[in-house]
Amino acid sequence: MLHSTRAIVLKTVKYSETSVIVRMFTEEFGLRSYILKGFYGKKNNGTRTLLQSLSLLDLVVYEKPGAGLQNIKEISIAHPYTSIPFDVHKGTILMFLNEIIYKSIGEQEPDHAMFAFIYHQLMMLDETTEEIADFHLAFIIRFTKFLGFLPRNTYSDRNTFFDMQEGEFVSLQPMHSNFLNPGHSYQLNMLLQEGDKKVFGNAAMRNALLEKIIVYYSLHVPGFGEVRSLPVLHQLLTTPA
Repeated sequence: MLHSTRAIVLKTVKYSETSVIVRMFTEEFGLRSYILKGFYGKKNNGTRTLLQSLSLLDLVVYEKPGAGLQNIKEISIAHPYTSIPFDVHKGTILMFLNEIIYKSIGEQEPDHAMFAFIYHQLMMLDETTEEIADFHLAFIIRFTKFLGFLPRNTYSDRNTFFDMQEGEFVSLQPMHSNFLNPGHSYQLNMLLQEGDKKVFGNAAMRNALLEKIIVYYSLHVPGFGEVRSLPVLHQLLTTPA
């Protein structure tokens, strides 16, 4: 049966000499794998362009419940990126967010709120002309809301340690090692409060907290593993964009 849905490209893997499997997060069906035959043919240059990381697409698909691989009838771009392909800082942030999203959502069922959040954040990244140095940090903190482990903002003058295992600010240093010290806890609190506003004065502070948040993800997302794009992000975003 044919259905229309918006989709976000997460990963493309070669399947045969002419075909690929594309992993997408769709608005209507959640995480789906689609096979595209003839992908490497001479007539498919346009399709290859569409399937870049985190491309925002409109699809018409054949949906077969329980099928491992689904088929696409029509595919088109929903929102063409106008700045990300030409901005190395935005492109690097996109690469990092792609890895975080792909590692986090697993066998995700339809989640319209999560889809809308990702979709509109990507559009915002593309369209903004403001400073983006903290964008990825604000994104991954907000994303935890949809993954089920948004930090409980119990921060106060007394609660100055963030317990990453429990997901809340506490008054005493936890007995385990998975916590943020008062300095990092304050920065996390500011991120939770300020959202898109600038929180960090320099790249070293930003990178240090980002590494802690990655640990937080690894504690709450089964099989999260290493974030391979993190060193590239650290290297490139040493100064504000």
